[in-house]
Amino acid sequence: MKVYTVNPAIHGVIIVKKIHIFVLIIIASICAYTQGFSQTLESPLSYDGGADAHYMKNDTVCLENTVLDDGWKNENIQTISVGFSMLYSPYTSLFYIPFEYSPVHWFTVDITLPFLYKLLINSSSEREKLGFGDIKVGMSFSFTPLDLFVTTTSIKFTFPTGDAAARDRDLMVPMGYGSFTLSALQSFSTMHFGVKKFGIRFFVNLGAVCYMKTQLEPDNTVRYYIDYSYSISTLGGFEMRIIEKFYILGKLSYLYLPERRYKEEIYATYTISRWYDLNDSMHALNIIPAIRYDFLPDFTGTLMTVIPLFEEQDDDVYNHHKRSWGIFISIEKSFGLAKPSRKMRIRKKSKR
Repeated sequence: MKVYTVNPAIHGVIIVKKIHIFVLIIIASICAYTQGFSQTLESPLSYDGGADAHYMKNDTVCLENTVLDDGWKNENIQTISVGFSMLYSPYTSLFYIPFEYSPVHWFTVDITLPFLYKLLINSSSEREKLGFGDIKVGMSFSFTPLDLFVTTTSIKFTFPTGDAAARDRDLMVPMGYGSFTLSALQSFSTMHFGVKKFGIRFFVNLGAVCYMKTQLEPDNTVRYYIDYSYSISTLGGFEMRIIEKFYILGKLSYLYLPERRYKEEIYATYTISRWYDLNDSMHALNIIPAIRYDFLPDFTGTLMTVIPLFEEQDDDVYNHHKRSWGIFISIEKSFGLAKPSRKMRIRKKSKR
């Protein structure tokens, strides 16, 4: 019986070749896997109108935090406020009926459900969509420590009632975020300095919004997984009372939206990609001149103009599309639910 021995040097070469082949197979598999994916979810900043839609999202939270807030509080008890509110811009417009209920002077609950219009333009091709957005429920707690200033803390929730994967032909035009969001806003305001018919006060706020994970399914071939995200905003300004019921306001607001990331799942292969950058970070600065007039019993009218002063968009978006101006119009009516006290009824009888 013959016994064959293998030279140790030859045996080592065989092992090295096997390892080399194994490494090549792994590299080829990785290349084939990555080539099976391409970054197909475009940045919302890639279109005319995309920056406006990305700024406002699909609810009223950003509008309230960076445009409407003035740090003041409702001084009435057991009141309901309803009205008509609309923001118009050439690319993104929203309409809603605000509803507020104040059971006590320091606590308010409010609900909004916006009706949205969005227009996106790419290479002279227009895509537009109409629909309801995400419903928002908010709670505000207001106090006046030592009657020196007003502090208001607001907590807001949005619910995914809008269609996050709404489409117009070949392009997604989202009407909702697709998930829940949670936001907090802290506002401070001085009291009015001056006399009854003329005065001025100053206010400032700081807000943050947390966007939960969400999924987008534009068709039956792919699904997108968008990671957690957030935004930070601040606003400052003044309110000047010219006459007893007429006010002039000036505001300056800033919003930061960091870059989001996402994965994509291909249904045909049941594979999920690595994380991709969505290329949608943005810094935005606005100036907001406004007037407000209290007319008729418990009616208030407001007119604001939103003017973009500065913005910086994601560096990976080569053709930047700037935001457009906007006009906000609102008329609100307050209804008192509290019955007059016994002392007030006696006063009314004595006047008769």
